[in-house]
Amino acid sequence: MEITNSTYSEKERLDAINLFIAFGGNRSRVSEALKIPYSTLRMWEKQDWWRDAYFQIKQQESLVLSAKLHKIVLKSLEELDDRIVNGDHYYHQKSGQVLRKPVNARDLQSIVRDSIDRKMKLDKPATEEQDASNIMDKLAALAKNFEAIAEKASKKAAVEVTDVIYIEEDKQDGMVQEREA
Repeated sequence: MEITNSTYSEKERLDAINLFIAFGGNRSRVSEALKIPYSTLRMWEKQDWWRDAYFQIKQQESLVLSAKLHKIVLKSLEELDDRIVNGDHYYHQKSGQVLRKPVNARDLQSIVRDSIDRKMKLDKPATEEQDASNIMDKLAALAKNFEAIAEKASKKAAVEVTDVIYIEEDKQDGMVQEREA
């Protein structure tokens, strides 16, 4: 990312991009917060360095979020596995202890159903990509077939066509009249 204007430092420009992302693209708030003219922000947005930095920052945020979500999902799956194997915690009032009871069937059914649904949704894009490649293969085969048909048709002898004159019968006098072309 190369920034050529020397009025604002690279840090100020990157701060503008970060605030632009944080404020959901609200230039007015960025302008107010950083004391950079609104028109300058609009001009920057049209430049390549802005777009490059913007997409780079968005990509980094996406990777950080993905890593955090991955960690949360793994921890949740570990906890879910523990509860399925050892049961749910509950407080036993008479003994004053926290005990565990098996997870009920309705909860297990819900867990399994949701897990299967999520798994199918995750696997679906891969299936669609395979379908797309199969379609492209079929289209390529069709194109070759059409080319072969076109070549065969061009090699065949030309068919002679004879002009035909339509003659209409006159019903009044039974005579046949030739119609002008």
